[in-house]
Amino acid sequence: MGITTTATPGVHTHPAIAFRPLTDATPVPLLLAWHRGTPTHPAIPDLVRLARRLVAEA
Repeated sequence: MGITTTATPGVHTHPAIAFRPLTDATPVPLLLAWHRGTPTHPAIPDLVRLARRLVAEA
């Protein structure tokens, strides 16, 4: 048995695993981190812009 976020069942499925919600669990903070300097993947700047936009809209 373990605890994970609600995103996990949508990304990691297996017929032998059942996910059940915890209705009284506290929210889990989500962090986005990257190495300072030149990004190692060309899509990182776009990802950062998208994340900042989504947080601003929330």
